[in-house]
Amino acid sequence: MQKDLDYNRKIKRLGFIIAAIVWTIALIFSLTNKKADKVEDKPVAKQEDVKQEIFFVEATAYTASEEECDDTPNITATNMDLRTKPVDQWKIVAVSRGLEKKFPMHSPMFIITDSAILGEYQVEDRMSHKIKGMAIDILMSTKEEALEFGNQEVVVGRI
Repeated sequence: MQKDLDYNRKIKRLGFIIAAIVWTIALIFSLTNKKADKVEDKPVAKQEDVKQEIFFVEATAYTASEEECDDTPNITATNMDLRTKPVDQWKIVAVSRGLEKKFPMHSPMFIITDSAILGEYQVEDRMSHKIKGMAIDILMSTKEEALEFGNQEVVVGRI
């Protein structure tokens, strides 16, 4: 039984190492594309000057319902009205106050789980002040999707 637990932990950690490698490749690709998109010759920060950080954080999922949010469930912390288009067209994430220092409102965030690359999300909401540490809450369309996502450790980073 203990060997199975150790094996599962090693497999999960290997998944996160692979996610970090994928993140690094995505970051390099993103930086390469940004340089190719430049029209003017402006001074660009040297690669070693650009600090790119990735974090391992706890992730949960939520829906825009009164039972999961405050008394204005369809309005984010940045005053975005979620009723203007279907929720599945938004890629919104709420951040804990501990993570908001690294990812302020309106920041892009790239999310990778141990089984999928979720892609780019936008920080537009804030988690309850009761949540301590570094955590995210991903907006989902339905309660079923949120429950299926569950609680998992993910890799997040800036784009």
